Amino acid sequence: MTEPLVVERGMSYRRYLLLKFHADMDLQNYELAGTWRALHDGLTGSTPLPVGFPFLALCQERAYSAWEDLFGATVNELTRNLELAPIDAQAVLATWSTLPVP
Repeated sequence: MTEPLVVERGMSYRRYLLLKFHADMDLQNYELAGTWRALHDGLTGSTPLPVGFPFLALCQERAYSAWEDLFGATVNELTRNLELAPIDAQAVLATWSTLPVP
């Protein structure tokens, strides 16, 4: 069962679009998901994840391409949306936490 989308106070528009994209992918509403993804990918001013970031290609493929996309992410979110094992999702978040804040 798909978890409901939770919009938190202070959530960035970029992250909101990311979560909408994944929610509609889960619902197999691919046309709407594509709209959310296009809006997300069209935003400027984000900080790309660095070369060498764990699972970088997978993160980029699934729309986690910037520092801001991971701000507020959880292990549960990454295991669901990136299909990572919990230990790998923890590694992504641990590495993200060492990056400089833009």
